[in-house]
Amino acid sequence: MCSVAFSPDGRQIVSGSSSIEIHDTDTGQLIRTFSYRPEFIRSVAFSPDGRQIVSGSTDRTVRLWNVITGNEIRTFSGHSNNVSSVAFSPNGRQIVSGSEDGTIRLWDAVTGNEIRAFRIFNPVDSVSFNPDGSTILCDDSISLEIWDIVTGNKIRTFRGHRNGVKAAVFSPDGRQIVSCSADKTVRLWDVVTGNEIRTFSGHSSYVVSVAFSPDGKYIASGSKDHTLKIWDIDTGHLVKSLRHSSSVDSIAFSPNGRQILSGSGDEAIRLWDISDINNLNSDK
Repeated sequence: MCSVAFSPDGRQIVSGSSSIEIHDTDTGQLIRTFSYRPEFIRSVAFSPDGRQIVSGSTDRTVRLWNVITGNEIRTFSGHSNNVSSVAFSPNGRQIVSGSEDGTIRLWDAVTGNEIRAFRIFNPVDSVSFNPDGSTILCDDSISLEIWDIVTGNKIRTFRGHRNGVKAAVFSPDGRQIVSCSADKTVRLWDVVTGNEIRTFSGHSSYVVSVAFSPDGKYIASGSKDHTLKIWDIDTGHLVKSLRHSSSVDSIAFSPNGRQILSGSGDEAIRLWDISDINNLNSDK
């Protein structure tokens, strides 16, 4: 597995696998390798201001890093099993982490204090904030859940997948959710009603990564079938299919939506030009 993410300005790429590295998006040049050798990095993310990176690892820790110096700022300890997913809140003041220990933990990014723990009980593969930072989305076996960060209460459960959910994220406007599963499907949900809007079928194996385009018009999905697929949200049509040599474990759209980044089980990072997707879609 290789986790990847763009910096907020799109000029840098961070990847996590056996190490954490930052590359220049345009040249591909390695800018920095962080002096940290965990068992394995499961998740990485840039802070909204691009000055920090958070990582989650099989050493059960969440760590905060300075992008410029490469120095570790802080370690967040509390999980009792692998940390599968990490994310910054939109204002950068909080970090959420999900773990195979069956918990989600909310952290103060400045002090390092744990704010709240959410008991999911099943191993958690994916966590993310909604656009205003008021709620957290996570997987719970074959369902999805939204939690209120202030009260700690569960707000809504989404059911429909027939096998374990592997990843889920909010749309840029927060009105929809996309999820993927070991049932080989990608599903689109209405946040307010909890209803399923559409199912995207076409992968031949587990789907393990999903992302919304910045304009909210497209969904990308990565699968164990070695493909990265881009779908039109409104029609459900497959717009583009790209192939890796191994499982596509992590994907991210560039901030301008013209490129997509993928991280693979072979630890390869690939940057794809998808500036033609609007033209391809108009031909459908």
